[in-house]
Amino acid sequence: MTEAATFDPKIVGEMKEQLQAGKAVVITSDLLQAMEGEGIEGIVELRLSPMAEPDTSFLAAFGSGAGTDLGKPQHAILFPQIRHQSQVAIRMSCIFFRHFPLAG
Repeated sequence: MTEAATFDPKIVGEMKEQLQAGKAVVITSDLLQAMEGEGIEGIVELRLSPMAEPDTSFLAAFGSGAGTDLGKPQHAILFPQIRHQSQVAIRMSCIFFRHFPLAG
């Protein structure tokens, strides 16, 4: 879900119901930020850091192997830092429509 979901006053309750039913809920960092103080803290232990992580190295990979270098962008791409209760920063990206943590 994107930040646009904040316009639904029942969104946090609906997300909680989905999770309690064993289903997945996928949200963007913008929605996480917009929902802080609106009840999202009761269902997820993630917080958006005010810092962003610049990156200029990207690989496409599936399974084992070193991956294929996708080249370097002209300027660094900033990824939001999402913090877990353990205080470990997690950088998230969407490459080929798949969400996965990037090794930092």
